[in-house]
Amino acid sequence: MQIMILPILLLALNSLLPQAIQTRLPPLRLNITEYFVGDTAKYESFHLKVINDGDSLAVIESVQPSCGCILTTLQRGTVTRGHDGDIYVAITTARIDTLQPIIVDVYTNQNRKEPLRLFIRKRSPTEKKSE
Repeated sequence: MQIMILPILLLALNSLLPQAIQTRLPPLRLNITEYFVGDTAKYESFHLKVINDGDSLAVIESVQPSCGCILTTLQRGTVTRGHDGDIYVAITTARIDTLQPIIVDVYTNQNRKEPLRLFIRKRSPTEKKSE
């Protein structure tokens, strides 16, 4: 009798395991993780979206660029499924070099220790010729 119950119990636990893993992982992501600036304009701007694939509400608590050449403005700070968070990003392109990317870290109530990260880069002249 006990031998028959054990496989049934293992099957029941196995079916619950993916749900447990899904609820532990933060379901937030950025619509882009890398952005390349051109060298023809002095300034560039775009909207960065924070997407929530989970069921719980996320609140964008801070946006921290690694350089003063980036301006970020929080447009929509609450993120739910189907309603993305929105961050306006403006860049002074002259201050970005091709060697070091600029990083924009996005912190929410669901990822206070490990931010969502956007890398902003300028292509080198050799990369432009090879395209």
